[in-house]
Amino acid sequence: MTKRGVRAIVTGGALVLLIGGCASILGIPSDVERDDGTLPDGAPGDENIPPENDGDPGDATIDVVLPDGAPPLLCDPLKPFQAPVKLEPPSANTTFEGSPRLSESELTMYFDGIRAPSGPLYTLLQATRSALDQPFGPTTRVPGVVDRPDAHEYSPNITADGLTLVFERQLPGSPVSEINIATRTLPDGGFNGGTPVNIAGTTGYEANPFIRGSANEIWFVATGPDTTIDVYRATRQGAQYNATAVAEINSDSGDYTPVISFDGRTIYFASDRPGGSGGLDIWSATRPAANGTFGKPSIVPNVNSPDNDAPGWVSADGCRLYISRQGVGTQDIWVATRPK
Repeated sequence: MTKRGVRAIVTGGALVLLIGGCASILGIPSDVERDDGTLPDGAPGDENIPPENDGDPGDATIDVVLPDGAPPLLCDPLKPFQAPVKLEPPSANTTFEGSPRLSESELTMYFDGIRAPSGPLYTLLQATRSALDQPFGPTTRVPGVVDRPDAHEYSPNITADGLTLVFERQLPGSPVSEINIATRTLPDGGFNGGTPVNIAGTTGYEANPFIRGSANEIWFVATGPDTTIDVYRATRQGAQYNATAVAEINSDSGDYTPVISFDGRTIYFASDRPGGSGGLDIWSATRPAANGTFGKPSIVPNVNSPDNDAPGWVSADGCRLYISRQGVGTQDIWVATRPK
């Protein structure tokens, strides 16, 4: 499927293309006219984390190094994810929740959604919980960022120190989105309004930003040379980011929502390439080192549906994959877990 600056949604069983930003990629209400490095300090670089479909684990040993504050390893990282379950909505007045990004401890979730009375515009939201096995509390806006009540804002990613937020903004009347950065001086303070990121190597449409630990490296999507949506990686040099396409995972179809594992060796992304379950499906690829080349992508078993599915976050231990799933008139956050 060839697309230029589009995002796919399903309405009444038919695939519909809407012009605009692609951050929350799994769908928006039909009355909203939009379309949609460096590892963190101390991040490990040589754990033996196997590919998704590695078969019989045999006598393999797994050396998983977790970030500070992360919960203990709760799964067998050699086993595939089980079928995802839907997270209860963090707030009854939030709809069309997507793009889940979590803190490394998984106790705070940042996401986008339509929240009364801001609808039908997407805004940046957050919710917290006291423990991994507890529900999230009330939803609140990410403080200080939403200073454009006439704009859509998506995909909030926060740095490990809590002082920098990377997100996507689609201005009114614009058919495309831009990646923005907002900062604050205290972890519990309000962010400034956000300014567009200067990215060399792409033009126009830039969406689905993802960071891990720091904002020195941004993974995102943009219109590729063949006019389809491709995955890019941008590294910061001074005030500018230099982007290159992740050619080994891009396809002639649309490729969206890149999510990188904590060790930098696994990428999850959404694609409508052949071989999926319908609509957008979640694929993954691995590489031997964080600065290496990814191998051939494969579809992630058990997590996809006939609806549009896209990854939002993978836990630091690789045990939980947070997902956006969009059906007809719905968009919700799900989580798939590896068994013990």
